[in-house]
Amino acid sequence: MSAVQMLLFLGIAMCVGAFRWKRKLEKYEFENRTDGGVVQFGSFEKSKAHERAWGMADLLNRFGIVAIIVSVIMLVLTN
Repeated sequence: MSAVQMLLFLGIAMCVGAFRWKRKLEKYEFENRTDGGVVQFGSFEKSKAHERAWGMADLLNRFGIVAIIVSVIMLVLTN
């Protein structure tokens, strides 16, 4: 397996991981939504941790997309 293929696999794995992470966050929000449509948290710290988790999942997804794009470009240029 070449380095380009490993980078492609890593990018796909990162995107899949980010997708699963976001699904868990969405499930938490769905289960803790009030009748008014507001997500309730037990404390301010938990709300900030949830917000950071969304940001990290989004960042992981973006890095995965960049890795996929770079690996595809490298595959096209080397063949």
